[in-house]
Amino acid sequence: MADLGDGNPTPVSEPLDLVRLCLDEVVFVKLRGDRELKGRLHAYDSHCNLVMGEVEETIYVTEEDEDEEEVIKVFSDNELFQKPHAKTLPQTIQRKSEMLFVRGDSVVLISPQGPK
Repeated sequence: MADLGDGNPTPVSEPLDLVRLCLDEVVFVKLRGDRELKGRLHAYDSHCNLVMGEVEETIYVTEEDEDEEEVIKVFSDNELFQKPHAKTLPQTIQRKSEMLFVRGDSVVLISPQGPK
């Protein structure tokens, strides 16, 4: 364990120690593909594979609207170009799962869930 110089070892000496401290606690997990999870962490391994319970999943979906266009201004070689671009309409999908296995290669961030 790490020592802060005051003789008391800290409980976190490497990154996955923080995850260990979050076992059986509610955590926030950000995943690839614009997905987020909030739920109770039951287990993890060194690959960041996670087993979570009571999970709320949020999926952010953007769909292009073919009818409307917006103009994107692009600077190239000190000249201004305007390119038409289809507008994107943000949308969220919420799902709940009693138990979920998360493959570690999709995990971007794991954070302890603070009080709300």
